[in-house]
Amino acid sequence: MNCKPGDLAAIVRTSNPNLIDRIVTVLYAAPIGQRFRLPDGYLHFEVSASYWVCEFANPVEANVGLGGEAVGTRPTRFSPVPDRNLRPIRDPGADAVDETLLRLPAPREAVPA
Repeated sequence: MNCKPGDLAAIVRTSNPNLIDRIVTVLYAAPIGQRFRLPDGYLHFEVSASYWVCEFANPVEANVGLGGEAVGTRPTRFSPVPDRNLRPIRDPGADAVDETLLRLPAPREAVPA
């Protein structure tokens, strides 16, 4: 799992392009294999393993499902999001490596011509 409860996370992949790079707060693991209520009281259909119930800072248009099939949308601040679609935003620790330096050459001081 990439995330843990309480994390801020960016959505890095989704079928809805309007949600890419949106920041969410990870609330708790979604129940597996059963219908459940989101914090706003909406009854959500069952999800598979590795989903988090997340909160958006501002309402988004989420799919409304019937038996696992989308039949429309509704505005909401809460939605289950697969862990694989999230990248947590947290202090990586003292031994972290800047990934951009792995792809690009290290900066050098400019030498006057």
